[in-house]
Amino acid sequence: MRPSSLSFLLTALLAICFFSKNHAQTPDTLPMTELKAVTVTAFRLETTDLTTPLSLTTVGEYRLQNGQQQLALDEALAAVPGVFVQNGTNFAQDVRVSIRGFGSRSAFGIRGIKILLDGFPETSPDGQGQVDNIDPAAVTSLSVIRGSTAGLYGNASGGQLSFKTLTFTEKDHAEAGLTLGSYGFQKYRLSGGGQFSKAQLSFNGTYTKTDGYRDHSTMKNVLLNGGIFLPVDSTFDLTILANYTNSPTAQDAGALNISEVEADRSAARDRNVTFDAGEALWQGRTGISINKRFSKNNQLSARAFTTQRRFSAKLPINPAEIIELKRQFSGLNTSFLHRGTLLKLPWEINVGVELEAQNDDRQRYLNQSNEKGPRLLDQKESFLTAGVFLSQNFSLTKRLQFFPGVRFDAMWLEVEDRFLTDGNDSGERTFYVLNPIAGLSYRVFEALNLYTNFSTGFETPTFTEFANPTGGGGFNPELNPQKSRSFEIGAKGLIAGGRFKYEIAAFHIRLTDELIPFEDDAQDRTFYRNAGKSVRNGLEVGLGSYLGKGFYFYANYTLTDFRFREYQLGNEDLEGNLLPGVPQRLAYAELRYFKSSGFHFTQTFQLVDPQFVNDLNTTKTESYLLANFRAGYRFRFEKWRMEPFFGVNNLFDAKYFANIRINGFGGRYYEPAPGINFFGGFKVGF
Repeated sequence: MRPSSLSFLLTALLAICFFSKNHAQTPDTLPMTELKAVTVTAFRLETTDLTTPLSLTTVGEYRLQNGQQQLALDEALAAVPGVFVQNGTNFAQDVRVSIRGFGSRSAFGIRGIKILLDGFPETSPDGQGQVDNIDPAAVTSLSVIRGSTAGLYGNASGGQLSFKTLTFTEKDHAEAGLTLGSYGFQKYRLSGGGQFSKAQLSFNGTYTKTDGYRDHSTMKNVLLNGGIFLPVDSTFDLTILANYTNSPTAQDAGALNISEVEADRSAARDRNVTFDAGEALWQGRTGISINKRFSKNNQLSARAFTTQRRFSAKLPINPAEIIELKRQFSGLNTSFLHRGTLLKLPWEINVGVELEAQNDDRQRYLNQSNEKGPRLLDQKESFLTAGVFLSQNFSLTKRLQFFPGVRFDAMWLEVEDRFLTDGNDSGERTFYVLNPIAGLSYRVFEALNLYTNFSTGFETPTFTEFANPTGGGGFNPELNPQKSRSFEIGAKGLIAGGRFKYEIAAFHIRLTDELIPFEDDAQDRTFYRNAGKSVRNGLEVGLGSYLGKGFYFYANYTLTDFRFREYQLGNEDLEGNLLPGVPQRLAYAELRYFKSSGFHFTQTFQLVDPQFVNDLNTTKTESYLLANFRAGYRFRFEKWRMEPFFGVNNLFDAKYFANIRINGFGGRYYEPAPGINFFGGFKVGF
């Protein structure tokens, strides 16, 4: 940690202590529900977000739903400190999320971050996650853990995103909505639920279409999501969930070099148009979870699911290829929670077993006039993981809590080469990993909760990242998993009777064999290599406040210093270079006016520092200020409600990049973002 960062943290902690003790706390009868402490299970134990020894931010339904365009998840995640989101407009590559640098290397999809949807994993065992089956319009709450949680959730857990989309209630409810916007954007949505006999039902469905700001960036998507919650009796409940998405079109406009950007920001790369670059997919998932309470202090939970995914893509690499992938991803998790005493101390323990299996059937074909030509690769990939975890909470005093945990994972990776004309590239990799995690939380008073934690992390390359640069199948023999050790201190609390909620975290992470993407100059496709060592230091500050009379203010600030410590690239020594794809400073501010009925508005600002686009640190982007405004009016009469709304994105018409392709060959780093654009819609419900 740099001295300036540490000084800032200590000064902020002292200021909070002084303000907390000297400020007269007067009660406020106006609603502050979004700022109160909320119950979480981040440590696999039920605590509040203020007492858990992790950096954890929750975003509620009002902030996620009111007047949002709801095109991509970057709208919600920008409000979380320490999180940087890109690629919200390229639906062939999917949203790219970076938490403390984890996930920044992703060429497509989300890497190194555990994603949960209504409690079920969306991240496959190899660490690859997609959110194309999560509708932003359906998300009612979002919880983000920043920092390694491998001791809780296993491989590729540099952070966690937990989305809730289904709300089970006894009250009958329904809502229909329509949103239209710039670049041919259309969104139609229907949701509802209620009580049927003993069962509670919840469902939502959407159709989304956009032509996109850039040429060759059309997207269409249909998403259906539903569930049944059945309280069998007072001690036993059952939940069944189903999720389906079908995206027949998601075109990829590709990355441009700076000359092409200056000529036409909305243009697509020529090669992407020629070979019709993009993807098509459908995915279906079913899951079941049960909870059995044997007594107040003993509870058994179990979860099982299976996911089927069919994916095809046209890649404008050299030579151009067509990829087809069939994936089956299944899992089983069971855990037992006990509350009691140990060594005369109040004690909670959650012990469990988690089994997951991923089976991919992958083929690659030569792209001949956008039709499948000769087969280039045919292999079956399997990833089996078995994990045993133990999470505990010791109440050492009424104010001091100790959270030790540990997880052991055994991982078996296998590639079966079925295209033998170029030799047999079959192979196996096996990993056995023990990841501890430990945290301390001390409640000084409501306004000040101090915490610290230590954890280790382990991240295998995904099967896509394991691709062999030689052009054959099997594993890249020179690529190794990434390992990390993380240390964090922080403070969080409520001030002025709950009007202000804050969080401060400082962290230090050491990594070995960090996974770095690069584009091969001959094949024009992304592969991965290991950097020797790197260090990440950072400071994150978040604030939420209720100003009174319906006004809310939110702000966050992130300061990072992520550098290579040992990294030899050819004849270049890159020690001291900054990690590309991550800005050193991020700032966000949001002013919102909202009441249960009547007019509402939200104004947001996000300031993003320059970021390097390559490991050599020879080129970087410019900083930019992104401003978005949205407003609406909520009518209520009897049981019905209606809400027209509108919004303006990129209010100041900033020229920035929606995504950076790190180490892109030929200087093709840039995917330009749209300028000022508009949307509007209407919702009706009861």
